[in-house]
Amino acid sequence: MDKPHTRIEAGQQWLGPIPTTVTSSINAKDWISNFANPAYESTRDFLQHIPTASVKKLVGRKQALEMNTMEWLYDEEIDFYAKYIKWRLGKNSSWCHILDAQSYLLIFRNNDPLEHILSAWKNVDSSAKFICAFTAHDSHYSLLILGNFSSNSGSPYAFYLDSLPASMASVEHRVSPSILGQFIDGCPWRTSPLDAPVQIECLSVPQQKLSDGNCGPYVLLFFQRFLHMLSRLDSPPSQEILREEILSWRTLHHSPAPYSEYAVALRHNYAKLLDQCALYLQGSEY
Repeated sequence: MDKPHTRIEAGQQWLGPIPTTVTSSINAKDWISNFANPAYESTRDFLQHIPTASVKKLVGRKQALEMNTMEWLYDEEIDFYAKYIKWRLGKNSSWCHILDAQSYLLIFRNNDPLEHILSAWKNVDSSAKFICAFTAHDSHYSLLILGNFSSNSGSPYAFYLDSLPASMASVEHRVSPSILGQFIDGCPWRTSPLDAPVQIECLSVPQQKLSDGNCGPYVLLFFQRFLHMLSRLDSPPSQEILREEILSWRTLHHSPAPYSEYAVALRHNYAKLLDQCALYLQGSEY
């Protein structure tokens, strides 16, 4: 049996071997391939698209995160690392648009969301096939994957991924089906309005410990795994294939370490990214 620290090191590199379901041609070693931060020069290219004030704020949080492994990740930190994951994986990342936590709150926690819905769609590229929303509710994050939103021939669908047990009643409280319908109707590429409410399906995914404060890292792990899947495919997956893949994360998870250790590893990689952010700020100020 591997020693605990060896297992965590494997998690720091990636999430562990991907189950051989829809992506059966993927070698397990590919899934463990190194996701440690690239050379500083490469990270600098990513940071040039992030406002300097935002980078300073993120770096200022590094000490608090290191001193307390239970420290929650804030909205800005989740949004920032999600953008970094998308940038790192590259291939087919244009298929996925990130609806950041702030935009989500303005839309789904608003009695009159139309203005914010229209504003959000202005930032969505027409090549996007999925929208990933980091849903924030009572300081808890989950991931909503919206598919088939621009098609007039098929029904849009939504997969809800939560690292804590979630009933459909709680899901619909966090993600209003009626507002979700308004959001989809706001898509500029739809030529006809929805004729039925969008079905939100709560999928079973790996669960965190109830009190470890790791919902942020978990939701980022789910997002990272989703984008890794997209990067390995030649065409966007169907609703059925995507459902099968997500469910396999829990039922066929052949990993060298439990997800709790991967959450620790993700925080470790995030700290290394903040180190590079600090170097970037030093260079940008001279």
